[in-house]
Amino acid sequence: MRNYKLNLIKLTIVKRFTATIQGFRCDCHDTLLDIVLLKSTIEIRSLAWDQENEAHIWERHHRTRAEVEEVCLSDPNQLYTEDTHDNRLRIIGPRQDGSGRLLVIIVGAEGEGVYYVVTANPPNRQEIRRYNAWKAGKGHE
Repeated sequence: MRNYKLNLIKLTIVKRFTATIQGFRCDCHDTLLDIVLLKSTIEIRSLAWDQENEAHIWERHHRTRAEVEEVCLSDPNQLYTEDTHDNRLRIIGPRQDGSGRLLVIIVGAEGEGVYYVVTANPPNRQEIRRYNAWKAGKGHE
């Protein structure tokens, strides 16, 4: 079981700029702007599996159920989550085998703390960059 946590990210920006942050467009002219973003980790009590999703992640991405569970059920402070389409979540987190390799897992909510595993695969460059930027911003080593 995982506890629900909020990760607070505060950006202070001074200068003229136009930026898009999590879908919100900000236009500012030489003013001080504090932007506070709340990024939540999810509470995963269990993962929902069936023959289809287990076969898909193995046949398509050569990932096992055990690999997915070791990432999803590990330290929530190491998991970066973001919304995707169709009310799904993307979880990016490190494998627990000591390799430090990341795994990307897409899940859909099935109920209170229960998530259906849609897919799992290695991260692309953009996902690695987002995870590393998030981790650096949290003050991890």
